[in-house]
Amino acid sequence: MSRRLPAWTLLLVAAASLSYLVPGLAEVLVFDRHAIGQGELWRLLSGHLVHFSASHLLLDLAVVALAGAAIERGPRCAAGALYTGSALAISLALLVLQPQMAFYGGLSGIATAQIAFLAWLGLGAAGPRHWLCLGCLGALALQVIGDFFSGGSWLQLLGDQPFAPAPLAHGAGALSGTILAWRARRQRPARSAADPARCLPEIIQTKPSPDQDTG
Repeated sequence: MSRRLPAWTLLLVAAASLSYLVPGLAEVLVFDRHAIGQGELWRLLSGHLVHFSASHLLLDLAVVALAGAAIERGPRCAAGALYTGSALAISLALLVLQPQMAFYGGLSGIATAQIAFLAWLGLGAAGPRHWLCLGCLGALALQVIGDFFSGGSWLQLLGDQPFAPAPLAHGAGALSGTILAWRARRQRPARSAADPARCLPEIIQTKPSPDQDTG
């Protein structure tokens, strides 16, 4: 088991914290449909770092940190590909499929991708871990489907918040995590562990306003 620091996850947590704490930074980073249309394409990635309340930030960071630490027990490039790939997929889905959304922020879409990624890879394990991962996938599917039909989100557990939930972000996150997990399973194991260029995700060893939407 790797004991190294989960660098990608720590970077993600630090960047999200700074975007909330540094005055004016969130305005530069948030998913802003009009600004993206004007060419500010970095917001497709950076928008996920922005949170609209302290409770929103803390809940997202708790899930991302725990899941990220588990993911980075494998090659770090797996975490990097998961975070950037899911962030971009979620933003593009919102841009195309939810045109009425003016603003978006939050890491919960990426957190959903993390959980899906870990659960799909965990199906390759034997014994209780296999059934635990299967249960996680079932619960995740029920949550995403429930969000779509209710128009709500588990973020409502935070109480009244200055944003509306965005179920599409969780659905896109779950789908991107699933795709990246199946890609990882197909690629394993191609190179020797001694190869310094090895970058195969062997995670599981087998034997501010109502028009601000958030994830």
